[in-house]
Amino acid sequence: MSGRARPVISGVAVVSPLGIGARIFWEALCAGRSAIEEIRGFDPGPAPPRLGAQVRSFAGRDFLAPRLIRRMDRLSQMIAAAAVSAVADAGLDDGGDADDCGVVVGSMLGNLTEAAQFLDRVFTKGPALANPMLFPNLVMNAPASQIAMALQCRGPNLTVSCGEISGEVALETAVDLVRRGRCRAVVAAGGEELSEIVFQALKDFRYLSPRGRGAERSIPFDTRANGPVLGEGAAAVVVETEASARRRGGAVRATIEHIERFTVPARSPHLWPVPESAPRVTLPARALDAELVLCGADSSPERDRLELALLPRLVPAGRFVYSLAGAVGSHGSQGLSTIVAAVLALRSGTLPPLPALEQPRPGIDFSASRSVRRGAWSRAAVIGVARGGAGALVELGAEASS
Repeated sequence: MSGRARPVISGVAVVSPLGIGARIFWEALCAGRSAIEEIRGFDPGPAPPRLGAQVRSFAGRDFLAPRLIRRMDRLSQMIAAAAVSAVADAGLDDGGDADDCGVVVGSMLGNLTEAAQFLDRVFTKGPALANPMLFPNLVMNAPASQIAMALQCRGPNLTVSCGEISGEVALETAVDLVRRGRCRAVVAAGGEELSEIVFQALKDFRYLSPRGRGAERSIPFDTRANGPVLGEGAAAVVVETEASARRRGGAVRATIEHIERFTVPARSPHLWPVPESAPRVTLPARALDAELVLCGADSSPERDRLELALLPRLVPAGRFVYSLAGAVGSHGSQGLSTIVAAVLALRSGTLPPLPALEQPRPGIDFSASRSVRRGAWSRAAVIGVARGGAGALVELGAEASS
């Protein structure tokens, strides 16, 4: 699509460990703050890893009606709060017919905390004593259903789960619904929780930082990176055509110039592919000229190496590169938070610093910095890769063009 029919992002919202709301989130990132600290939501054990990035100041009642939150799990509350806030940012609550407004939620793992509680009760006390009120929250599409009820959206309601690119695929699905004329507007949301069961499993596999060497920390693009630090949170964007946004007097936060998936040959479906050289990929249909590149690099040496090897194949060398993981850890749906960060970077002309970067990986042709970068940028690319080699590329524009 081109011109006024091009899909745009008209509203954004974030529920993050750095704070609730896109403005608070962005100001904290630009100030170089990090939300990574010792986990307090559960006992991480006496030995490292003990760090995580948890959303600590969130109250669902501040965003959602009591009748909705009464039986909602915490993850659904965070995702629904982000969705409601994105709709408010877009000014979409115009009293129109909600039959043509859709919801798409991306989540890699969903609500595992209550799933573990429910199954523990089933296995230890028997099915008759399991809490039936928890069961509706265990299905992956619970957050999408809760959003539809909160916003009275009666259009398509979808949930996607595509590993570490779940957030990007949620946006892709929303754009497809708008392009096909199925919806006037779509709320694309995503999120994950920092659950004890996932933390302990990855700790047992020695996947998390510090992997037996160095200090425990999240330092993407640094030679000392020794594993990721888990985080949590939610983000949401409103997708519609520029014509739709202008017609109702809404703002255009960013244009969606291009979305494409690609693949990287994987040595194992369960591990990050570790290329010895720049990997062969299914290249995008056209070259991208984004000045900013926001990645999913999460401080695991294998993923950082992979994404840095991919960058020269996808965007020109010398561009500024950034990852949220140093400030808020990493989780499976973080791509949508990264997309919000890209929108905010374009609108503010500011790219946040990487808070813990000291020894950038040598030989990379991209600029990763501990300093705030400023400029009048027109394009930003978001690149994500999932285990097994599935990748997603999103190109955003700073303003609409006719």
